[in-house]
Amino acid sequence: MPLAGALRILTASFLTCALGLVAFPVHANADLEQAESAFDDGDPGTALDILDAAIAVGLTNDDDQRKAYFLRAAVLRDLGQAEAAIADYSQVLSADPSDLFALFNRGNLHYQLARMEDALRDYDQALQIKPDFAEAHFNRARSLYLLGRREDALVALELLHELSPNHGPGFALMGNILFRTGQAEAALSAYDRAIALVPDDAEVRFNRATVLADQRRYREAITAYDAAIALEPQAADGYFNRGNIYWALGESERALADFSTAIGHQNDHAGAYFNRGLIQEAQGNRLGAISDFRRAYEINPDNDIISQKARSLGISNP
Repeated sequence: MPLAGALRILTASFLTCALGLVAFPVHANADLEQAESAFDDGDPGTALDILDAAIAVGLTNDDDQRKAYFLRAAVLRDLGQAEAAIADYSQVLSADPSDLFALFNRGNLHYQLARMEDALRDYDQALQIKPDFAEAHFNRARSLYLLGRREDALVALELLHELSPNHGPGFALMGNILFRTGQAEAALSAYDRAIALVPDDAEVRFNRATVLADQRRYREAITAYDAAIALEPQAADGYFNRGNIYWALGESERALADFSTAIGHQNDHAGAYFNRGLIQEAQGNRLGAISDFRRAYEINPDNDIISQKARSLGISNP
């Protein structure tokens, strides 16, 4: 049994439009101006040092203090210190619970840390303040989806598209949800809308191709994977999934070439090694097949299909 590909659901590219920083203009305090300038110049370390010192000694008024925490949260987020950034956004919100962008940015950080309930609460509060905040609707829909509340997520996306009819990532997410709920044709329509709006989004094209493959519309799927690969030629999964389709169509040499290309781009792609091993085994290349099966097992010994094959060949751990 070959290993199959899957949708690429909510990977980092979906975060692009959702995580934009909205910072306070800083003019009143020289330290804050200096910190903001350093941050804008790509020097978050210096910005953090300035802000730490300013906050430690205390700023002259509450407004400056709130601005300092907000800016430091942005710097910490840029440095990958999500927990500390959340704490600073919380400081801002303790002073002003209606701060829209502190709520939104804190919600994004909770989302990144897979705290979907916390993220959802922040997005809900942000939408109470600004009901037409499109990105909060989008992020709320993502959170609902990852909580398993698919129908609620679709409702949230419908609200989003009432406000922002040309929100491409919203249609992409809708396609993912519709496919997961067994509505393949509706999913394809949603992906088509997303592609029309964001034609250079390789992930949407990849997911559309995967739905076509699931529907056994293999030639259409190959064309769709071709388009995804053209936009993202270094991504192994496009070649892996297209290789699976070629194999299903009996075009073993093309499948073999795609699995090898996938391995060339991602040397720890267990599925590509395993499926290439199956083809080599079928072609009578036993040594090449065993080498690929062994490598697949080294990468992913916990996969049942891979481990079963390894045991049958005596190449698994005792």
